[in-house]
Amino acid sequence: FGRDAHRPQRTGDPPRGDIGISPQATGPKNRQNQVRVHRLAPVPTNQLPGPSRPQTSRSGRFARRATSLQGRSRPQTRTARRAALLCAWLLFALTLGACGSSVTATTTTTLPSPAASRTAIEHAYAVLFDLANPALAPKLAVVQDGSALKSAMKTALKSALAKSAAGATVSNIVIEQGSACRDELLPSPCAKVTYNVLSPTKAPVLRGAVGAALYQHEHWLVGKTTICTLLELASSGSVPPGC
Repeated sequence: FGRDAHRPQRTGDPPRGDIGISPQATGPKNRQNQVRVHRLAPVPTNQLPGPSRPQTSRSGRFARRATSLQGRSRPQTRTARRAALLCAWLLFALTLGACGSSVTATTTTTLPSPAASRTAIEHAYAVLFDLANPALAPKLAVVQDGSALKSAMKTALKSALAKSAAGATVSNIVIEQGSACRDELLPSPCAKVTYNVLSPTKAPVLRGAVGAALYQHEHWLVGKTTICTLLELASSGSVPPGC
């Protein structure tokens, strides 16, 4: 019946439909009016005509899939960029913190030559211990923290003992730096000085005394402890002002 559905209907054919009556059922030979029922075979649903689906090429499907994947990856790309920027700022901040904590101020002192240093130290000792000369300013200029010793030096120059000292000679100088100076409570660089105090006749009145010198403001000066020790002896053990 499936093939006859599209054939033109002929005269004498039974009416078309789901149920048909065979011509034999109406003839005189079939007295029992037996009716043959013929059912049309159902047409499979997968063969029924329906709306056609547009055919898409593989390249089109791949393009749409790539577009969808690209759209999905955009939030991840933004997150990755934010994370990269944050890491860069943290690295920058840590670098700055590391640099700021590691930078320390260092100063270097360039000393004169050993010969020039010896000449400067000898001159400072000779001027300071020329107590027979009542000039005060030159003596304060060659001693460490001389302005603080102004009162004590002024008193010492008026004593009878001062008239017996007319200068000093230096026999040995050892220039030191770092811990050696700190052990002597002196700034670095410093020098250990062995000297003799001379009388007006240039005869030694104090032989082999040990004092100190220090390099400060590009000048070699007599250490404050050196003159304070002698002033204390001259004042019967009392500490002079400024020492």
